[in-house]
Amino acid sequence: MESKTTNKYLYEIYKLEKANGNTTISEIAKSLNISLSPASKMVVKLRSNGYVNFKRYGTVTLTDKGAKIGKHFTYTHQILVTFLQVIGVEEKKIVQEVNNIELNLSNEVVNKIKVFLENNGYIDQIKNV
Repeated sequence: MESKTTNKYLYEIYKLEKANGNTTISEIAKSLNISLSPASKMVVKLRSNGYVNFKRYGTVTLTDKGAKIGKHFTYTHQILVTFLQVIGVEEKKIVQEVNNIELNLSNEVVNKIKVFLENNGYIDQIKNV
């Protein structure tokens, strides 16, 4: 099982890669609001664990293994956004609320929320990742 920090990085890299085709350590650092040094160290760790491809001073791209985790958290994000909309959380607060909880919920809880949404006709609101 990956650490919360690993998941956070993979999710962020996935979003940046989807938006730009690839990303760099400086873009990752900026997106996570951290300095270059910890971002660089984490990318090296992610590379050694087979989650990203990266050459020094180059772009960072996810491997299939890393993309699978990034995609999972993107889908989790969409499930949680939909759920908070359904229960009436104020729209301007939803993204922040989801960001606060998405990496902390177990797969079991996310799956139960997904089943709830499916059983109540809300799953169609979730976009394919």
